[in-house]
Amino acid sequence: MGFPKKRTRKLIVNGQTYLWHYSDHCPDCGSSPITIGQEDARYYLFIAPYTRDFTFSPKTISKAIMWALSNGWTTSNGPSQKLCFNPAKDDFEWENQ
Repeated sequence: MGFPKKRTRKLIVNGQTYLWHYSDHCPDCGSSPITIGQEDARYYLFIAPYTRDFTFSPKTISKAIMWALSNGWTTSNGPSQKLCFNPAKDDFEWENQ
């Protein structure tokens, strides 16, 4: 899956460049409007913000990437995962776990 130029932004986290894309109708993302990954990466993160407490900002996307990395996810070893924001914890968690 490649990232379209429109609505895709670069973000550097821990010295690595990530791309994140917002789409309200992404066919590859299912119900998740945000896709995060690296150019030509095999695995991606999808964020499904089911709460109004979630904002689409570089700071929040960076926090999601750092959370996923600290919980074993990588763009090279995956797997592709779906995250959701839990306002009670003020943090992310894997969806359906």
